[in-house]
Amino acid sequence: MKNLLTRKSAAAAPVSNTIRQVLVVVGLAAIAIIHLLDLPAKLQETPYLGVSYIFIILGAVVLMERIVLHKFNLDLLAAAGLSISIIFGFVINRTVGMPGAMGDIGNWTEPLGMFSLVVEGLVAWNALRLIQSRPANTDVAEFNYAPEAEKSMAG
Repeated sequence: MKNLLTRKSAAAAPVSNTIRQVLVVVGLAAIAIIHLLDLPAKLQETPYLGVSYIFIILGAVVLMERIVLHKFNLDLLAAAGLSISIIFGFVINRTVGMPGAMGDIGNWTEPLGMFSLVVEGLVAWNALRLIQSRPANTDVAEFNYAPEAEKSMAG
């Protein structure tokens, strides 16, 4: 009886991986929306941070598409990296500030900022767990490699 309770079913891993993938994609959408909401004020206050928000939004949208269509581990790693770098930027902005943006030092309780931290943490966690749960050669196995095309190009 104990074995039945502790043993994972073969179908459990793909389901949890699907849930994790959905959480990563929805989280990336939330990151894009959060930064889109704050974009006009950021462009007005500190234009270079506004431009970085545009890159965050574009990066999140591109990664959403790639994760849904291609499912490469590298895309998941990029999603985790994007999220962690945004968290890092938030912490710097709230502790020592950034050039021309010293007004948010100590402002840890801003609701949109706190929500952003939670979402970015969840995206990073789920993306890294997805990578951990997949075979190391997932990208190679899913990449449509045609050695014949390489030979024809070389010749």
